[in-house]
Amino acid sequence: MFDPIDLHMIRSFIAALLIALAGYGMAHAQQDTSVLKQDPLTRYGIYGDIGYNIHNADFKELRDCPSCAQRFTSGTGLGYAFGLLFELPVSDQFLLGLRGGYVQEGATLTTIEKTTVIVGNATTEGEFDHTIAANIATIGLEPMVGYRPTDWLIIYGGGRVAYLLTKSFEQKETLAKPDVGTFENFQRVRNIYTGDIPDAATTMISALVGVGTELPLNRDRSLLLAPELFYNYGITSVRTDSSWHTGGFHLGVSLKYGSLKAPVKPPEIIVEVPKDTMPAHKPLLAAAVTAVGVDSNGTTLNNFQLRVEEFISVSMRPLLNYVFFDDSSSAIPSRYTRMSPADAAGFQLASLHDVPTLPTYYNLLNILGKRMSDNPGAAITLIGCNSGAGGEKGNTGLSRQRAIAIRDYLRDVWGVAEGRVKVTARDLPENPSSVTDPDGVAENRRVEIYSDSWAIVEPVVTNDTIRTANPPVVRFNPTTRSEAGVTGWTLSMGQEGTELRRFTGEGDVPSSVEWKIDLEKEHMPRAPVPLDYALEVRDGAGQTFTTTGTLPVEQVTVRKKRVERIADKQIDRYSLIIFDFDKGDLNETNRKIAQFIKARIRPTAAVTIEGSTDRIGEAEYNKRLSEERARSTARALGVTGGTVRGIGESSLYDNDLPEGRFYCRTVSIVVETPVVE
Repeated sequence: MFDPIDLHMIRSFIAALLIALAGYGMAHAQQDTSVLKQDPLTRYGIYGDIGYNIHNADFKELRDCPSCAQRFTSGTGLGYAFGLLFELPVSDQFLLGLRGGYVQEGATLTTIEKTTVIVGNATTEGEFDHTIAANIATIGLEPMVGYRPTDWLIIYGGGRVAYLLTKSFEQKETLAKPDVGTFENFQRVRNIYTGDIPDAATTMISALVGVGTELPLNRDRSLLLAPELFYNYGITSVRTDSSWHTGGFHLGVSLKYGSLKAPVKPPEIIVEVPKDTMPAHKPLLAAAVTAVGVDSNGTTLNNFQLRVEEFISVSMRPLLNYVFFDDSSSAIPSRYTRMSPADAAGFQLASLHDVPTLPTYYNLLNILGKRMSDNPGAAITLIGCNSGAGGEKGNTGLSRQRAIAIRDYLRDVWGVAEGRVKVTARDLPENPSSVTDPDGVAENRRVEIYSDSWAIVEPVVTNDTIRTANPPVVRFNPTTRSEAGVTGWTLSMGQEGTELRRFTGEGDVPSSVEWKIDLEKEHMPRAPVPLDYALEVRDGAGQTFTTTGTLPVEQVTVRKKRVERIADKQIDRYSLIIFDFDKGDLNETNRKIAQFIKARIRPTAAVTIEGSTDRIGEAEYNKRLSEERARSTARALGVTGGTVRGIGESSLYDNDLPEGRFYCRTVSIVVETPVVE
């Protein structure tokens, strides 16, 4: 009745499932019997499967579709099914089930007619294939009973009552042998008929048997994955006037969810343990954390509210005109943003308005390319330098290759003609950093960029809305008690389930942890809801302890200030670089920037000027140098009042990077101007 390949597929299906069931059964039998079993009271779920459809028939032809076939007796095909299920256990071994769903039951019935045909003047063996490709789809209900002979195996039996949704067919006769020749219609196919199956039944009834198992997906066994294998046989015929029964194997899976019966606890066994063998108590682990605010003067604030306020702002980020290279390399480091020509065509400087200082600097080559494109009469000079130490010493060829790498990028991506880019080379820069300090050596591995047009190297100025926090610092004060010793800790802050900031460490928790909110714009709270914080500590016994707290947050937006007529101000932020290494006076570039800032300072403005340095050198010397830079800037701006101070070494930017250290050698100018409506 069936093709050998088809029988092999069926055997493979059954063998695969039986092996899986046996394996699960052995694993289940080896589980710890001390785990209490919880059986679902009711189960709901979904199922889906792939079907190998087998049709058994006994008819010669379909009404109004003549065929010279002897008889159609069998056919096979692939299908699928899906639907919903409900199960109700009635005892530990039996359950009642009901499924409802869609089944694709199509198959191709084939009968082969062997005959003799004439090819040329000779007779030869011929073969005509008569086929009916039936597209049968039903929707129906499947009541069944399940029997559980073991904890891991379920045997199902039941039936299916279904309504025929689709009952179309295509009948044809094909000349299969010989490979040459045609029918009288000059084609190798004839007697093609399509449409709905004549005399098709409206409903169909089938018998079902199957096996399955259940794999728990969670600890309480309320969510189950159930592999299954079913066989169904059509009791009623597809056609009312002849025998045509559907059937087949279905291999699939169900996902079941059910509420639980309370577990049956085993009788309690009380064992008396001698006092000298009693287990030791768990070591003590406890923690607490409080939060205080710290204002700009360093004053501690208890019972404070964190105020986040928006201000209209002009931000000026000076453009460091150096590109730094790795030791003995002329390749542009990957931290510099590079584009394709297609990306460059859409690049706009306005896209940098909300980008922090260092990420803006990493777009240096694209800023230069854009400005060179916008100013076709401008030219630039690239001076390649080396560190003057180790393998780079005296290697002006390396210096030149570094400058050429910059020129080639501007040419290939931005279309800057080589005639507009002058390339020169030297050993140490004209104003080198320290040649005895590793940080200074790294800073001298660079290409310096100069232009005959200020428009090419001027600072990046954008209008933006900034957000400030008051108080600018939140100090967390943890306390812990641990008999086994603290091995690690985590302090996290967030709003509405979204983490904003995290501090973590190994060993003892520090006596205080400071969150400098005002310097971390990307982590600043953004909603007028409480700020949640949590301290988790871990000890040497593997225990964890978590303590939590909240801080009130007030959000004051620009719109709120306009609507409620709250006093407002504009905050403009400027920075000066490049201060030459170990210098406190303003160079030509900084004097141009100072003139730009001076023109924007109004008589009513409050001006704060802060000088800073990088980490190179002694702390006391750096403090004096930062103060000298601040005073030089105040004189250039004509500021006689306000706040002018030096803060010494700065951690505003990453001191491990040459560009981070240069941006720390700065003077920050904050101009706060009252807004009068």
